[in-house]
Amino acid sequence: MDWRIQPDNEYSHYAQLYKYLGGKGVPSIQDSLKELIYQPILEPFRQIMSSEFISRCYLTYNGTSSDSSQLGSDFAQAYQLFLGEIKVYLSIKSDTGPMQTEALSLFNNLIGLHKKIDSIPLDEIAKTYLLSVIPQTEIEWATLYAWVGVHKLGNIQLEDSYNSLSRSWIEEWRLGNVIKWVIGEIQQSPTNGGDTLFVIKLMTEFQNWFSIPKVDDSPLQYTLLKRLLREPEIQNYLRVNRFHDILYFNAERFESLCKWLLNIAVLQLLGNGNHTKINETVKIIDNWLRISNEVKYQVTALLEKLRE
Repeated sequence: MDWRIQPDNEYSHYAQLYKYLGGKGVPSIQDSLKELIYQPILEPFRQIMSSEFISRCYLTYNGTSSDSSQLGSDFAQAYQLFLGEIKVYLSIKSDTGPMQTEALSLFNNLIGLHKKIDSIPLDEIAKTYLLSVIPQTEIEWATLYAWVGVHKLGNIQLEDSYNSLSRSWIEEWRLGNVIKWVIGEIQQSPTNGGDTLFVIKLMTEFQNWFSIPKVDDSPLQYTLLKRLLREPEIQNYLRVNRFHDILYFNAERFESLCKWLLNIAVLQLLGNGNHTKINETVKIIDNWLRISNEVKYQVTALLEKLRE
């Protein structure tokens, strides 16, 4: 066995860990130390991601319950505490009021998504399709809900380009462990939260995918997908592979990606009442899926068709 003496650091973290563990062994001292250091941030996040709270939200979402007002109040209170602990940890005094307002707006959009989609002036085909891809299960709802809670955290420190920082904090602060545990608890399978967490990270990184401005005369549907497909993580998720010098991607993964991209776009666009943009985004996603099937899920052929 490898025995060693661990000296304390200037913050007395190891002394705190020794007291916290009470003589119990752990698989990794470093992992346990991080859990201890980030405990003030993790505690309110566990409140936000409580499986009991998510179940209450989902019952309201699918119309079984009508508890939206109280749920909104509970979420706002927990999220305010969460952001407050982050400010303390970062030693900053930035105003998080706008972040809290936006998060509550997204939460309310998510919990009332069916009614909101029914009430906006969408093409009937677009509305029918959209209602088919919004969350159909508690796991899917919880996935979008977790994204609402973490996707804009970096904005507490950065005015722009905060998506990558938000994503890095999911790992650094162990928020991902909380998400995986809750997803596993809902699924009644503790080992199945990893794929969901990866989707949440992707949605956090590419949260503004639909609002990228055009840089040339190419169709917007082409420009948006081209920019996504050049990202290594998107390629990895889609399992892009070369066969006989032709690049292919996985059909099921592409359908899943399109579903999540559309959901986060709609949630955000509902907040500013941009119904025209929602219609446009639904049609873009529909074209991606239809044409990808026509070209047998070949990367280059899909892009060429979208550019016509």
